[in-house]
Parts: sequence; C-alpha cells; structure tokens
Amino acid sequence: MIKDKTVLILGAGASKPYGMPLGRELRDDVTRGSSSALSSDIIIKRCGFDRLVYRRFKADLAQSGFQSVDAFLEEREKWGEIGKAAMAMSLLKAEALARKKVFPPNQPKDHWYEVLWQQLRAASWTTFKSNPWHVVTFNYDRTLEHYLVTVLCNNYGIQPETACKALPILHVHGSLGHYEESDFGRAVTPERVKQSAASISVVHETNPRSAAFVRAHRVIREAQRILFIGFAYHPQNMEKLQWRKLREMPPAKAVLGTHIGIKANQWEMICGSGKFSPAALRWGRGTISDFMRELF
Repeated sequence: MIKDKTVLILGAGASKPYGMPLGRELRDDVTRGSSSALSSDIIIKRCGFDRLVYRRFKADLAQSGFQSVDAFLEEREKWGEIGKAAMAMSLLKAEALARKKVFPPNQPKDHWYEVLWQQLRAASWTTFKSNPWHVVTFNYDRTLEHYLVTVLCNNYGIQPETACKALPILHVHGSLGHYEESDFGRAVTPERVKQSAASISVVHETNPRSAAFVRAHRVIREAQRILFIGFAYHPQNMEKLQWRKLREMPPAKAVLGTHIGIKANQWEMICGSGKFSPAALRWGRGTISDFMRELF
C-alpha cells in the first residue's frame, strides 16, 4: 500500500521499456509507414486521405529536420489531421507488440509496472482503492492501463470495466482512445486509426486549461510526493503543469525524478529551477525500476 499522497508524472521514457517509441523513433516509423495486415497506404485511404498526399506528408516530415512528429505538426499545421492518423497507426502497432511485453515470460528487464503494482497491492479490492495515488501522463499509449487492469482482475475477480474506472490515470495530451481490454492490442484497422487519431492532441492543440490539466494541477497541488518518470522536463510541458505556481504553494513536497540520459549539470539546473528535493540529485540515474525500489 502507498501511504503518502503520490503523483507519478509520466513522459515518453516511461513507456519505452515496453516497446513504445520515443520522439525520433515515432518520427522514423511514421516516415516508413506502419506494417500491418493492411498496408499503411490502404489504411490511410480508408480513413479518407489521398495516398499521394500521404506520401508527400511522409517526405516532408522526413526532410524537415524536426526530431518528432509533434514538433513538425506544430510548425506545419496543414498536415495536422493526416499526421495524427499516421501517428495513430504507428502507436497502435506498438501497443499490439507491447501487449506481449507486459507479462512474463516476455517482460522487459526494467519492468517498473510490476514494481509499482507491488506497492499498490492490497488484501482486498476495497483496500486497493484507498491507495492515495494518481498518474498524470503525457503519453498516448495505454500499456499501463492494460497491465493494471489485467492484474486487478486476476487478483480481485472483478470485471475489466470496473478495474479501469478505478484507475486514477489522466492523459493530459489525449490517448489512443478509451481503454477496453477486448480491443487493446488488436489488429490495426481504419476504424481504430480514425478513433485513435480523434483522441490525440498534439502539442500546439493542447489546452493547459482543459479538464484533464485542471484535474492534474489539483492532484499535484495536493500531493505529498511527486515523481517524474521517464520525463524530459521540457520547459513547455513544465509550464503546462503550472510548475512554478504549484511549487510556490505549501506544504513542501518531496519532488524526485528519473534522469537517464540527462547530463549531470543539466540535471542540477532542472532540480534547482524546479525546486526538487535534495535527494533528487542522488536518485534516478539508473533504471525506472531501481528508482521506484529506492523510493518505496
């Protein structure tokens, strides 16, 4: 059981152990086109887009010099709708592969979902629901929901719909759609791509005053412990969290985060400007699982 009010703030690195792509990887996969039972050209056509336009979009993205699809679409808004459909194709394909990676024997070495579950696990379903925790995620994928719904149903004998409703997970940039166990990780079809694309919100479209962000601000403000997981600490995303405003409000909070791949001097600056806890300078350099074990 978790005792202190805890918020996990997830970036793309949180889903990486389960095969979900980082920014550049998603860009590269989009430019290649998504392999599935139906070719990406056929899927995009059945989604209502011209295949020649789709190819021009991919060529423009590939030659643009942008490191992510989100950044590209922020500058090239004319590609917004077809870009989100292309992202949805790639991410749905990745989710289908991730479905096989969240449980033994195919689990990743850094299986931090399992470490989190060990902290949330309780003697009964009622007791589990009393865990004081929330997840604020900038990711579109639903791999965490899939893992937790599955283990909750297995341990407490409840239905997937019941388990899903109890998960306090906020997708502040949208998601690939409402999680349904019967549909998760299935074949990539035009219908699923259209539904997922409609639920995606790229960077420039995201409203920090949306219901999801307003709720995120509230749970962060009320938390006793805030953990950044796989987060890049981009100033724009920190601003959307209203971080400066939230950090000025009492009571003092324990703020820690992973920082794999971030240089020591950069991490020191992030900790200082974000008023992170002193322990943040010592923790978070290893895997996410190591970080979670250190904390709990």
